[in-house]
Amino acid sequence: MLSRETSDYLASKTLFKHCFIFNELDSTNNEAMKSTYPHYSLIIAEKQYAGKGRSGRKWVSDEGNLYFSIVLPPMPVEQLLPLNISTGYAICDALRNYADVSLKWPNDIVFNNKKLGGILIETKFSGNILEKIVLGIGINVNQLDFSHDIKEIATSLAIITERQYRTEEILWQILNNFEKNYTDLLKKRIDIIEKWCKYSMNFGKMIKIHLDGEKMELIEKGITDKGELIAVDHFGNERKIVLGDIYL
Repeated sequence: MLSRETSDYLASKTLFKHCFIFNELDSTNNEAMKSTYPHYSLIIAEKQYAGKGRSGRKWVSDEGNLYFSIVLPPMPVEQLLPLNISTGYAICDALRNYADVSLKWPNDIVFNNKKLGGILIETKFSGNILEKIVLGIGINVNQLDFSHDIKEIATSLAIITERQYRTEEILWQILNNFEKNYTDLLKKRIDIIEKWCKYSMNFGKMIKIHLDGEKMELIEKGITDKGELIAVDHFGNERKIVLGDIYL
């Protein structure tokens, strides 16, 4: 259970001056989209009843896990995918204190080919003007059972390590890492290309990916400075992928 200690701790941080903790929300991203929240607000929920994943998928959001969203000010649209990637690095650095997790491009946190967490970036525009960015993160921490339709592809820290956790501790570590990576990204001090080989579960491996409604087999070679996935086909032709789903 998240406590007032969480808010007190975050109030001392440079980046997060506004922390809002809810017992239950439809989704932290939906809540963060409301105009009442200033930039650098942190919205946390114990449980979500309409959690969102990528491409409109539902994110199962039982209690005992981490669900939070960060409200960020506008940035160039071309920096959104690098923001996603650098956030993945921050999460992995925190969770690797407990398990050997990796990233599956572009936004999944995985362990042994099972999904442990994910990232969802959404934006709010006023006409053609970007007003704010909402960065949503979900991590399966203490959940021990998953529904039949996802139990073969989902896992949690508790299942991996056979112990329970204080979610505050993991949240703090993720936010500390995020603050550093976010600052470095804005100041162009982080090289997401160089780091990718240390975090990707598929670097140098064959991947199966959905592209334009078609399943393809490619070899992952890295990412660009824009966060695009670099992959080659059986004929050695290189592709730079902006949208696509790698399946486990």
